[in-house]
Amino acid sequence: MKISVIIPFIETNSKIERSIEYIDKQDLSVAESEIIIVNLCKDEEGNSRLSRIEASAPEKVAIINVDSNMNKAEVLNTGMDYCSGDYILFLRPGDAINPRLFGVVADIIKEHHPELISFDMTYTHDKFDMYDDDPFSGEEFVFVEHGDKKGKISYLMNSGIKECYLCHIYSLSFIKELGVRFSSDAQEENMVFTYPMMLLAQNIAYTLDYGYCLFENRELGDVSSRISERMTRQTNLYDMLRGIPELYNEYKDEIDAHFIKEYYLRNLKMARASRPEDKLKLSIFEVMQYVILSIVPKWIDNDYIFSMNKEDRKLMLFLTKRFYSDTELDAELRKDMLITVITATYNRGESIRESIECILNQTWHNIEYIIVDDGSSDRTAEVLGEYDDRRIKIIRNPKNHGPSYSRNEAIKKSTGNYIVCQDDDDFCRLDKLEQEIECMLALGDEYGMIYCESINHAKRIKGITDEEALIIPGREMSEVRKSGYIFPALLCKNYITAPAGLIKRSCIEDVGMYDDNLFAYEDWDLYLRIARKYEVGFIRKPLYDYYQRPGSLISNKDSEHRRKILQALYSIDNMFLEDRKKYGIETSFKISEVEREES
Repeated sequence: MKISVIIPFIETNSKIERSIEYIDKQDLSVAESEIIIVNLCKDEEGNSRLSRIEASAPEKVAIINVDSNMNKAEVLNTGMDYCSGDYILFLRPGDAINPRLFGVVADIIKEHHPELISFDMTYTHDKFDMYDDDPFSGEEFVFVEHGDKKGKISYLMNSGIKECYLCHIYSLSFIKELGVRFSSDAQEENMVFTYPMMLLAQNIAYTLDYGYCLFENRELGDVSSRISERMTRQTNLYDMLRGIPELYNEYKDEIDAHFIKEYYLRNLKMARASRPEDKLKLSIFEVMQYVILSIVPKWIDNDYIFSMNKEDRKLMLFLTKRFYSDTELDAELRKDMLITVITATYNRGESIRESIECILNQTWHNIEYIIVDDGSSDRTAEVLGEYDDRRIKIIRNPKNHGPSYSRNEAIKKSTGNYIVCQDDDDFCRLDKLEQEIECMLALGDEYGMIYCESINHAKRIKGITDEEALIIPGREMSEVRKSGYIFPALLCKNYITAPAGLIKRSCIEDVGMYDDNLFAYEDWDLYLRIARKYEVGFIRKPLYDYYQRPGSLISNKDSEHRRKILQALYSIDNMFLEDRKKYGIETSFKISEVEREES
């Protein structure tokens, strides 16, 4: 079995060497591979880099030089023409594939011979360097076999499945059988290539784990222009599918639902997630209304649309609503949608940039970002002064008070309806805020908080590469303990990292802010108070990357430091003593009598 990796080299400044490095990390003993680089660049530096890549592995790397006037669709089609593998994978130069990808899909291919293998994509800061720790295994895959119509529809309607051409491995014989090609007429390479194959494939393997890592750090244009472009692309795709009667007749409801979600709902969500000063034009919205009502005048007749969550149904009701200005439309769309992100920092001038940029480059742009300089004596103030973004607000404490005090000061001065904390030396995925707020909006009013998985990269930082990274909460833990009424489970142990949560402002106003008398584990105390009164949602995706570098609060081995941590745990133990008795839960932390007397 052979896998062909196609990389279009269009921009010389792309980090194609990183992509090659991740291909080299694959288990090539289970799958032979070839790398086809279609080269559109003509400058000397780019060609020199490609020559070095080819020379490093001439038996598996092929450089295909093409005319510089060729468009991206033609570049990708040229790559397919040169493939000799059984399956093909597209890789954008500079991006990465999961180091376990080839090994997992090789096993799947041998057993199931799927026409399509699908996986999810994560968006990360360009300097993120710990993607190797992301989980990916064959145990997570779901299979759709020939004749499994319900499974096929479930796959098509799964909101985690992306139509992006980068998120799939394709059987080359299946592509040739269908005759599907990339088309420049679609304005975007995804549209007429991937989605038709998702409809036509009958043997599919898929997982919502991250098989592809897209490194992003780019400026976006205004929201109206981006939405107009998406409307055109989705219209082209929809017209093409309706022009294939045997396909449209079989999957009419699914295709209509997909169009409504992408043309209408996704665009409205983009508008409310944009920067506060960036408004959707009313004229564009009215076109969306007209088109959708023309296609499905009674959208509730479509089961897939009718089964949407409460927030999507709320947006569907905008179809019959009349607005009179851009401002009125924007106010209604954004109502209660502002997220306050808080970073408390102390003497992290050399490492805080990436953490800040992870927030500024979120796919959810509708934020206020409060950074509290907690009495730093290094270059922190100078670094913060480099950022010219009206969403940033800086608070400076005259002396160091600690993270709880600083976060509370930020909460007091915040205006967002949701509160998120970001540590000053960690990374988070660039769609963390979007995924968390979208999930929260889909849940009932009884939910006060939502949180995601975190990956603790401490082992990798220490140079330990032969052990799995720690996922928090662990995947061996039953899912029923991670969401809903989790208070008893959370009493047993803390399995939510401090920056993993997105909390409703009203929830904090109800249960209180961080306890600044606690030296450590103030986040556990807050989350326990929330979980005691509210349901808690959970996203089974690693959206936060926790670095826990040497010298951090938890890793510090100083005896006095340790004593303060023990005292904090003992204080929390006492605060929830009656709750533990109620559920028959023993203390989760034992403190000896000697330590207790000392404290």
